Amino acid sequence: MVEAESGGWRWGRWGLAVVGVVGLVAMVAALLEPGWVLAHLYGVDVTDKDLVSEADKDKLEAFDKARSRIVGLATGVLAVVAVYYTAANAASARRTAQAAADNVELAARGQTNDRFTAAVAQLGDASTAVRLGAVQALAGIADDAPDLRQTCIDVLCAYLRLPYEPEPDPSDARAHRAYRAEREVRHTVIRLVGAHLRLPARDRRSWQGRDFDFTDVVFDGGDLSGAVFSSGTVTFQNAEFASGTVSLTHAEFSGAAVNLWNARFTGGTVDLWASRFLDGEIDFGGAEASAGKITFWEAEFAGGIVEFKGARVSGQALVDLGKAKFTGGTLSFEETEVSGGTINLWEADLRTGIVDFGGLLLSGGKITFWEAAFGGAVVGFVGAAFTGGLADFGKAAVTDGLVDFKDARFSGGDVNVWDTDLSGGVLDFSRAVFSGGKVTFYESRLTGASLAFRRAAFTGGTADFGRASLTAGSLDFPDASLTDQSLVFTGTDFGGTTLDFTRTTGPRPSTLPADPIPGLHPSPNWAPPPA
Repeated sequence: MVEAESGGWRWGRWGLAVVGVVGLVAMVAALLEPGWVLAHLYGVDVTDKDLVSEADKDKLEAFDKARSRIVGLATGVLAVVAVYYTAANAASARRTAQAAADNVELAARGQTNDRFTAAVAQLGDASTAVRLGAVQALAGIADDAPDLRQTCIDVLCAYLRLPYEPEPDPSDARAHRAYRAEREVRHTVIRLVGAHLRLPARDRRSWQGRDFDFTDVVFDGGDLSGAVFSSGTVTFQNAEFASGTVSLTHAEFSGAAVNLWNARFTGGTVDLWASRFLDGEIDFGGAEASAGKITFWEAEFAGGIVEFKGARVSGQALVDLGKAKFTGGTLSFEETEVSGGTINLWEADLRTGIVDFGGLLLSGGKITFWEAAFGGAVVGFVGAAFTGGLADFGKAAVTDGLVDFKDARFSGGDVNVWDTDLSGGVLDFSRAVFSGGKVTFYESRLTGASLAFRRAAFTGGTADFGRASLTAGSLDFPDASLTDQSLVFTGTDFGGTTLDFTRTTGPRPSTLPADPIPGLHPSPNWAPPPA
């Protein structure tokens, strides 16, 4: 094809050359003095114009006109030839430049592939320095060659997935040195990932939106602080967080799917302090935390989903959401089993959004909302089972929203709403079953909220309102079934709260004062109080 084009171009150039020569000759001929042409070709003497005949004058005038036309035509032909030659030369120059650029690109691609192959090979080198260089080289290739970026990331993640035993016996000096050397290589990989996820998306070197596969990786620390997970998939499935601190402080989750299914937290810390959850999903489904800490301290939940469905918290583990701010999104501990450790929402700001403990099994440990502010969020314990441990709402402030214990089962443990301000919103224990344990509102202040125990069944356990101040709002037990010890009102201040016991079955609570109580709607089943 190229030869045919070259041959055609050569013939075209020769043809134009001939046309150009002919045009040039015609122009030269046309530029000759008409008198000279008449004198030499026609034998006309024009030295003395007064002696030229009228016929010869006509010839001279006609030739002069013809000459002008020939000059114009020849000039046009030469202009066309010049334009064609200029364009042809420019096209030839472009083809030459493109061919040179293609050759440079091919050479560069070949060099990049050679660099990649060498770096991958060096990852298996026995020398720590060589492996560190290979890690840096792969990150550099990812920066230079966007088409190889995901491949380089996959190789770096695969290196982390290699078998790894954290922190061997310090008495084995040789093994400990080898461990520290390998730990440095692994932490360099994590640090480079974090550095590239911190770069803004507009930066050509940014790794935002890429996929990261940390399946089965053993973590003993690492710096991912400030990382932005805007899209793509990040997988920590079956990963183990064994020691050290994996820092995700100030990270932003704005669209990525982060998967921690069946991850194990056996020590160390996963630190999400001041992180922002705007969109996307972080899934801890089936995760097991037996030691160490997962902290969301001062994190902001504005959108998306953070889910611990089916997770297990035991031992000394801590899931810390202290001072977290909820303005949207969902935090779910649905069907989580807590047999030890702590889930902490101390001083959490629950303005909107959902915190869901539906189907929770609390048999030990603690869930605390100490001094939390409930300003509109929905906090749900629907269908939860309390067989031990503590759910603590002490000193919280409930001004709006819903804390929902519908269909919950209480057979042990405590739910503590001690010294709490209940000025708005709803705490709903409808259809809950109390066979043991205690729900206490000791010294709380009910000034506008609604506490509902509709159709609740008390066969054991108690709801204690001792020394509470009931000045407004409502406390409702319609259709509930009680024993004489189910409710405790020792020292309670009845100042105007509506107490609705209509259609309640069972005896009048023994600690309910005999004196008239403002707002009391007694059960028709109650015997008159003793005089």
